[in-house]
Amino acid sequence: HHDSLGTAGSLSPALDLAYSPITHLGIIVSYRSINNRYIDEDYNGSSLYNNGVMGGMFKGKRFELGAGYYMQVANRGFFEVYGGYGQGDVSRKGNYNTQFNFSSKYYRFFLQPAIGFRSNVVSLSGGVRFAMNKYYNFSAADTSLRYDIVQGSYVNGDVTQLNFVLLEPFVNFEIGYKFIKFNIQMGASTPLSNATVSGTFPGYVHFGLVFHYDEHFFRQSYFK
Repeated sequence: HHDSLGTAGSLSPALDLAYSPITHLGIIVSYRSINNRYIDEDYNGSSLYNNGVMGGMFKGKRFELGAGYYMQVANRGFFEVYGGYGQGDVSRKGNYNTQFNFSSKYYRFFLQPAIGFRSNVVSLSGGVRFAMNKYYNFSAADTSLRYDIVQGSYVNGDVTQLNFVLLEPFVNFEIGYKFIKFNIQMGASTPLSNATVSGTFPGYVHFGLVFHYDEHFFRQSYFK
């Protein structure tokens, strides 16, 4: 079997929107997608059981809505904490191990504290997201897959009957000027509970643009 995990990147759009109706209150909306992300498959199918890794072509999307508190720390620093709810779906299609093909919907709850600093030119922040995923409408040609896909202490547990608790640290960097910045975000996901799902992705990197609108940008005193 494969001793390493090989992946092929794909163009997977993501969108984040944030709005503050009043001071210290933030509202966030996000969209994430997995668009034909390929992970090397094990020809003999043993990776699902031995390594907790299931290759194949993955697709999916997720929408999230959250609200939280933010505050300024010193001159350029900030602290924020958001909580919210998400709804998504994921599917897998293999070239070799078609018995592992599946599709499922899921919902999640999350809590996300972060701290960082920002200026007119750069912004750097980091934090960790605590999330709990719950799968439903799990569908597979092999009806036993809903049990076989679960790893950890709950081997042979029904994937739709378990709560999957995740720790998701991230770092976010922006560089540009005032209204528009180039963005890089790196993150990872690791299980906190004994129950894990084979075929989940341990890390990611996002590249994009961030557009800011802030009335302070129009005030000369802001730049002093």
